[in-house]
Amino acid sequence: MESAPFKAPVFLAALAIFVYSILVVSHLSRANWDPSVFIVAGDKVVNKKALSAPIIIIPNSKGYDGEYYYRLALNPFTSKRSEYGITIDAPSLRMSRVGYPFLAWALSGGGNPALLRWVLIGINLVGLGVIVGAGAKLAARVGNPPWFGLLLGFYPGFVFTLLRDTTEIVATAFAVLGLLFALRLSFWTAALFWVGAVLTRETTLLYSLGFACVVVFNMVKSRRWHPQIIPIAVPGVIFCVWQYLLFIRWGVLPLKTDTGKNIGFPFFGIWHFLTRNVTGHHLGAFVAICFFAALVWFAVQLVGRFAFRFSSRASSLLGWLIYAILIQTLLRSLPFDSALHGFYVGATLFCALLICVVAVTVYRRSATPYMPVALTWTGYAVLFVCLLGPVWSEPYSFLRAFSDCYVTGMILIIQTSLLSTYTASYLIGLMLPQAIWYGSAA
Repeated sequence: MESAPFKAPVFLAALAIFVYSILVVSHLSRANWDPSVFIVAGDKVVNKKALSAPIIIIPNSKGYDGEYYYRLALNPFTSKRSEYGITIDAPSLRMSRVGYPFLAWALSGGGNPALLRWVLIGINLVGLGVIVGAGAKLAARVGNPPWFGLLLGFYPGFVFTLLRDTTEIVATAFAVLGLLFALRLSFWTAALFWVGAVLTRETTLLYSLGFACVVVFNMVKSRRWHPQIIPIAVPGVIFCVWQYLLFIRWGVLPLKTDTGKNIGFPFFGIWHFLTRNVTGHHLGAFVAICFFAALVWFAVQLVGRFAFRFSSRASSLLGWLIYAILIQTLLRSLPFDSALHGFYVGATLFCALLICVVAVTVYRRSATPYMPVALTWTGYAVLFVCLLGPVWSEPYSFLRAFSDCYVTGMILIIQTSLLSTYTASYLIGLMLPQAIWYGSAA
């Protein structure tokens, strides 16, 4: 019995890896088992003749971010913009997120191209397991069911990160592990993981910043020195030093490269995105399919629960599986453009509803132990509504950008509110099959 608290997170982590592996195998099977399909390389960035190993290249395309992380994983210490047949668009920015490619470089034996394409996928799969395992630990520490941790790992946006070799999963895994140790007051261990997080994705700095704000406030209030501020400050110091070193090397500050075109007035980008995807598009069929599939889900759940006396969990799972099959089948019957714009609008509403659920939970249950996480989540929510056009170009971008807000919000509600947790689980259940459809079709 003593090992039960350990077994549940490990089992759930393995379950998450297994489920996502099915998605990986499905994606590989459509690409003749070539793992380079996850890199999403475009011929406008990649010179096929200069590559160190052949990869799939999309014609007439700039590709996607994964091609830059693949390039850095070949040599994370590079000082050249063009190398190995790949030209990095913004070297300073891409190298500021070196954590993921550095891990891939190390685990592939120094950037072995034959292994690297598989290692990039494998790291993200393990990262998803880590996120779920840490989430299970966070839920269990307050007496809630460990399966709540699945909600952290089954974020629909992680489907896109996994299928395109980007950094969000690894950064989140580091950040959530840091948060787990910080809530246990093991701040030096937390600092170690948070350093890994900020070197993988700069936005994860807010995880430690939330704790820093609380500690500084308590120091001012009590007029006493709190030594935990030192490890909490370490990720911020490392982040600033790394930004400065990249500025020296490339002549451009990484933060300036990204924030200038992506951050602006609140709701401006969201409004333009929604109007662009609603106006002039026929979304009725998409809405009807989603509504019908959701009704079937709830009908199966009710029939299973009351007619066949299944457990509520078994009934919900059976209903959701039928819903997922209907979504995958029926959306493929629509014209792609119609389904695409419907998904764009649905994904935006998903983000908005989750923010509302978390906001209600936070401001109704302002428990002191979770104040640092609440501050972190608030920062991410504000950042999200201030995103501008380039991020709102498609769900691959804005759902990736929402990942920090989503994960910190889930951490808050799985520890404080059962009602909010179950509400969020249904929203995720509704959105996840749609994200898998889009990730497979786009």
